[in-house]
Amino acid sequence: MEPVLGNIGPILPEEGYLEGVRRLTEDHGVLLIFDEVITGFRLSLGGAQAFYGVVPDMTTLGKVIGGGFPIGVVGGRRDLLETVAPRGGVYQAGTFNGSPVSLAAGMATLDVLEGERVLERLNAVGDGLRAALSDIVEDLGLGYSVVGIASIFKIFFGDLPKNYVEALRCDKAGYFAFFRRMLQAGVFLPPSQFETNFLSAAHTEDVINETLEAYKLNLRS
Repeated sequence: MEPVLGNIGPILPEEGYLEGVRRLTEDHGVLLIFDEVITGFRLSLGGAQAFYGVVPDMTTLGKVIGGGFPIGVVGGRRDLLETVAPRGGVYQAGTFNGSPVSLAAGMATLDVLEGERVLERLNAVGDGLRAALSDIVEDLGLGYSVVGIASIFKIFFGDLPKNYVEALRCDKAGYFAFFRRMLQAGVFLPPSQFETNFLSAAHTEDVINETLEAYKLNLRS
């Protein structure tokens, strides 16, 4: 499971939800696997599991752990990982398994993130951006929802969704028309209502301000 939904747009877990899932899986002997391809090294250096204080049995990570180089990682409890060859009987192979270039790039990326406190600065920008977007939506009198966490954000064209089904009720056609207007204004957003926006350390204050101005001009059709 994604600890924070990202592949339907960012939907945060309700208070106690992840803890409840952890208890249920432990009670029934079920493995809890967190898909942190999106949240890993973004919510915190320890991912969503460190941010929320809920430790899964296994975790999957994508190219973020290679600093953008192609690689994927599965981590978890020692007893589980020792079932994989050559230690155990589960065979697994991949083109970039143990790639020294990808792993070195990932380590260098983590050194920068930690040494320069990148996430602290980036997440503060995310908080400010979401607050500004909420003000814009309110000033325009739109019934939209600004959602997100850390450096993740999105405007749902509808009520604040708490799950996949509620997200599907949002105005898909309205969002796509908005996407086209933003593209004409020079801001390239994900074209689907059900994709997530991400801030990067490369986004300067000028870029953020220009983006907010484009939102202000283009949210109302």
